[in-house]
Amino acid sequence: VAAIAAKRRWLKGEISGAELAAASDAAWAARAARAASDAAWAAAWAASDAASDAAKDAAWDAAWAASDAAWAASDAASDAAKDAAWDAARAKQAAILRLLLTE
Repeated sequence: VAAIAAKRRWLKGEISGAELAAASDAAWAARAARAASDAAWAAAWAASDAASDAAKDAAWDAAWAASDAAWAASDAASDAAKDAAWDAARAKQAAILRLLLTE
């Protein structure tokens, strides 16, 4: 906007060619600064997204590991309960067999 206003003033003869060139240089510098700012924001968002994705992946990995550990513990407890039930059944059968054989 300032560069356009400077061009209009130059056309009316209110400013010199050097002043117009300075206004143009300032406009280009502002545009370059804006582009650099946009690039910095884009990089920041990309880094944020990458960090967020990494955190999500780590959380999912931890959840899966916890789930696997829970299933393994459940399987171990189930196996132990089955073994105890079989041992109790065999002990009962052995006791009944001893009774039958000793009478």
